[in-house]
Amino acid sequence: MLTTPTMYAKQHNVRPQVVYQWIRKQGAPSKHISGKFFVDTAALDKWRKEREEGRANESLKAQLEALPTATTVEVCANCKGPMTRTHQLGSDAAGPYVASTCEGCGLNSRLLPISSEDFAAVVSKNKELLAVVRSLA
Repeated sequence: MLTTPTMYAKQHNVRPQVVYQWIRKQGAPSKHISGKFFVDTAALDKWRKEREEGRANESLKAQLEALPTATTVEVCANCKGPMTRTHQLGSDAAGPYVASTCEGCGLNSRLLPISSEDFAAVVSKNKELLAVVRSLA
């Protein structure tokens, strides 16, 4: 349903200036007819929802990138060489993961799933181990 930005603002409890700013500066869906702006209520609602979801995803991505990495070395099941496990919490369609790469044969693997709490525990444990190794040196 087409309506004016002012009517949309009243219906959705936002200031009309905000709706006009969405249209002019942020590319909100609208129609410009005879010098006046009109918005499709459903289209603008969808745009706002996608925008909020995008913000939430950007926030999560920033939080993931801010997490420290930790590395442990294990024995590769494939070639019995050193496998470096990089404990960096990442995420893809399958969910959060911890990556491993063998330096000898190049075998890559992921451990799925891992929660951010488990990741924090891994990082904490590795910091403790590193502190012990440094104190012995």
